[in-house]
Amino acid sequence: MRIRRKKWAEDELKNSVLYIDRTEDTKNKWKNIFDIDKNKNNFEIHIEIGMGKGKFVSSLFKEYTTNKRYSNTYIIGIDMIEAMLGLAKREIENSILDISKEERESIIKKRDGSYTNIELKDKVENINNIENFKKIRILNANAENIDKYFGKEDNVTRIYLNFSNPWPKDKHKKRRLTHITKLKKYLEFLSGKKEIYFKTDDYNFFEDSRNYFKELGFVEKDMTYDLKNNDIYLKNTGFRKYRNRTWRNVY
Repeated sequence: MRIRRKKWAEDELKNSVLYIDRTEDTKNKWKNIFDIDKNKNNFEIHIEIGMGKGKFVSSLFKEYTTNKRYSNTYIIGIDMIEAMLGLAKREIENSILDISKEERESIIKKRDGSYTNIELKDKVENINNIENFKKIRILNANAENIDKYFGKEDNVTRIYLNFSNPWPKDKHKKRRLTHITKLKKYLEFLSGKKEIYFKTDDYNFFEDSRNYFKELGFVEKDMTYDLKNNDIYLKNTGFRKYRNRTWRNVY
């Protein structure tokens, strides 16, 4: 997806506890990054690769913080474009503060240096102190190097791949997030149930991915061509359209 540069993104990301830069050493260290008790081993991490503007990861975060089933689950949204990361950061913050994008944009700096909507501005500026922020991070990383950021000790048990680029031309298919070369990287750090949730609105990409998963020994646990009416998946993710495949590695 093409997106214009956001001038504000770099500064906002640097000052946010959510943001983890690609230069940081994170492999097998996510337990410390999330400040999880050293003696606690029953935690899980779920990641979304290619989170875009953060719509899915923010809805997932809201679900996880209100559902006791996910009380020990932590979330990481991953993208490589600074503007996307900035938009995702704001989307997550808006979700936590329960405000709309329009309300967020109502905070305007006046010529005299004062601001409109002072109360909301203070809430946004103090958001890093909110306890829930301990359970989610956004990572600036390229999927090509994903195995450099995660290890077996990180307890990553689930990966979400939502509407990623289908790369339809044969010469570009290795760039797909479901391609065998990528799946092998995921298996280097996936643990526990080793689940991958995959959604796309591209039929050929969908069917090709099915073959990629099967070739590496993944077992299909749930599938639908009509996500709008898939109650089980809606309950878990809140999404209401397109196709979904859920895979679990048997090894």
